[in-house]
Amino acid sequence: MNGMINEFSYDGTIEGFLTVMKHCIDSKVMPRRIKPEYKVTGSSDHGRFMYIRSDYEAADKLYKMVGRRSSAEVQQMVVDFFLTAVPDMEMDLFIMICKAIKYGAVIAEDYQDELMRRVQFAIRDMYREAASVLHGMSAVTIDGVSFSVINPRNNVLPVIFKTILRNEAYGDILVYDKRHTLVLIRMNETDVILDTGRFQNNELNSPYDLYSKMWTYFKSEDNTISHQVRKEKADALSKLWYIAV
Repeated sequence: MNGMINEFSYDGTIEGFLTVMKHCIDSKVMPRRIKPEYKVTGSSDHGRFMYIRSDYEAADKLYKMVGRRSSAEVQQMVVDFFLTAVPDMEMDLFIMICKAIKYGAVIAEDYQDELMRRVQFAIRDMYREAASVLHGMSAVTIDGVSFSVINPRNNVLPVIFKTILRNEAYGDILVYDKRHTLVLIRMNETDVILDTGRFQNNELNSPYDLYSKMWTYFKSEDNTISHQVRKEKADALSKLWYIAV
């Protein structure tokens, strides 16, 4: 084990995390730390981390294995827990998935297990915040488009986006999660969730900033989402996930 790399980074997506976990399983390595690349870039120990590129087939294979060995409920817990604000969530999720593969569906009801209690509590907290964000969300209309800025602790936009889009009060809309740099856009009946971390602008603080700096960036001449949005993934794991380039 001497000299073996046991610290890994990934692109911040659930597919990226599952790819790291599949790599560790195949390599028989117990990771010491797993972190999103943006959290280690520029840090003093950045060189200690091995970056693992997302492999959607590998991620899907591991995700389906969790379902076969446990249940659809545990699969959903994997996705939900990934969206929580738990510090060092990745290591807790790694151990939870190992338990699911080894022990099966019973882990979802093991309330004596400290890890599973923490997971269940975090997921409940995430859904409570999702409901609160929906209830408190307000939008400003500019040129017929609704704009809203949210800043939740948990990554709730993938949970609430369908409810937002079903709201008949909104036509075209842009909702920006400032903390997680995700944006939901509906433009001319096309819906996408974008991970804007690659061109993140910390000055996006108001609906007017969204209109002048983001909406115009993505809007093409024919009032559709521009070619600057490249679809990178939209699978069963993360639903509508796209990358802005």
